[in-house]
Amino acid sequence: MIPQSLFGLVGYPLSHSFSQRYFTQKFLSLGLKNCCYKLFETKNECEILNLLQEKPNILGLNVTSPYKQSIIPYLDDIDPVAQEINAVNTIKVKEGKLIGYNTDYLGFKYSLEQNTDISKINQAVILGSGGASQSVAYVLKILNIPYLIVSRTKKDFNKNIHIITYEDLNSMDYRDFSLIVNATPCGMYGKNENSIPNIDMEKINDKHIVFDLIYNPSPTLLLSLASKKGAKTIDGLQMLYSQAEYSWQIWNS
Repeated sequence: MIPQSLFGLVGYPLSHSFSQRYFTQKFLSLGLKNCCYKLFETKNECEILNLLQEKPNILGLNVTSPYKQSIIPYLDDIDPVAQEINAVNTIKVKEGKLIGYNTDYLGFKYSLEQNTDISKINQAVILGSGGASQSVAYVLKILNIPYLIVSRTKKDFNKNIHIITYEDLNSMDYRDFSLIVNATPCGMYGKNENSIPNIDMEKINDKHIVFDLIYNPSPTLLLSLASKKGAKTIDGLQMLYSQAEYSWQIWNS
């Protein structure tokens, strides 16, 4: 019997993820009966490495929060773009070696270009400073869109990165930027008082584009409130599907 080709998603938690559903349908549509995609909730990087040892038929993994940056030291090689972004969301297993890639930036770029007029974005703010945030920042950089990264603290950041706090942000005139990207997990676990980033929603208007990388639930509370203020809203579902396609191209090459 031919060993099953196994792919999957590692991260914690994963109950919100649509990745398994997406790839299962993809494999069915392509007639790939020997391919399977599973969710692997892992509580640390060592569990990811153990998983790869226990299941030698794994050919590729997607990586989500909180491991997009912390997995890098455990890789055998890394694509130059992923290295520059300093975040990995796709791992290809080739001849026993783990090679890291970033397809998040490609997914974000595709969705942004499909849903907005790039030329009309004067400046952006990125909420969050983790791996997803770095992918967004890379795209804005190559599109020549000025941006600020918003974090809860300015500690331990490279001085060349434009970091402000939420307090700094809320003291600003929101008319100074037209794009707001939520790259935090806020909103992933329901619609309560803790499910929205600490921004001043009263300053949002119809001149703003609010892009939430979260796709489940849809819409998030952030997008619901922004829509009521007249802002154009974009969720992360198209980005998810796009980055998944790029991941498949990597695994299949």
